[in-house]
Amino acid sequence: MEDTVHNKTAQDKKLLEKALPDFAAGGIVVFVHIPKTGGITIRNFFERLVEKDHSRFRKIVVSNYREWESWRWRMNKFSRGGARGKVIFFELHGGGDSLNYFSDARSEIHRWRENALSQNVPFFAFVILRQGVSFAMSYFHFFHNYQSYRGRAHENRYGYHNATEQNLRMKTMFNGQCLFLCRGEQSYIKGEESLRANLTEAECNAAYNSLKRDVDWIGRTDVISTETIKLLQRLTNTTDELSVSANTNPQKALHFENLTKATQQFIIQRNSWDHELYKRAQREFPISMWKSEF
Repeated sequence: MEDTVHNKTAQDKKLLEKALPDFAAGGIVVFVHIPKTGGITIRNFFERLVEKDHSRFRKIVVSNYREWESWRWRMNKFSRGGARGKVIFFELHGGGDSLNYFSDARSEIHRWRENALSQNVPFFAFVILRQGVSFAMSYFHFFHNYQSYRGRAHENRYGYHNATEQNLRMKTMFNGQCLFLCRGEQSYIKGEESLRANLTEAECNAAYNSLKRDVDWIGRTDVISTETIKLLQRLTNTTDELSVSANTNPQKALHFENLTKATQQFIIQRNSWDHELYKRAQREFPISMWKSEF
């Protein structure tokens, strides 16, 4: 009986393992950037690759609908073999200009993958999720805390507040990562209550399941340096010399462990669906899924 269990475990592991595509002759890497999940760390990694060898690497960051319209047709060309030996890093950055991954970009990125497969162009897409409470704290300090002031335009768009528990509770988004996937970053903006209304757990799960089908890897913020960056190093055949430290925000005014129990529980409950998605990614995308890589 023990041998049977052992053999089944080995078979399951073998089925789980996948080989990374070979980017030695170029290819396309697509990163769907959910705000406050560590995307700047990823971008910094590729910026260093471009700085070291701009003849081999190219970085494209799209953060609004106008930029998306400008680049989508060029990415179609690249996916058909027009990258000419370069590794193209394409970041779909969260933007408040109505650009939404599922309604605007998803079908196009599917087309890029199909084009790439038909032309033997290596293709790899990924996203990062963050533990729910950690996301909520980072979200407040970046989008709403005066300590992170980013100018009048940002203030008019999102609203700044002093770092108090009352304001933290007021501005804690309801499952903000799920909301971003389902409704876009437009839903974070002041006055967009209708976009934030009536979010359901079924909607969150459907968004995650669609994302799971779309990407090759769902990483996690807390292990971004030891897993996703290492994975990208293997993918691009670069060395540890190009590793980057995880991006960190300025000193935060509020810390979860110092909040009252009532506020802690409030934040946990407001982000419970996000936390479940994070746990699913942890189970369904272990670093060991990549055959003979780690």
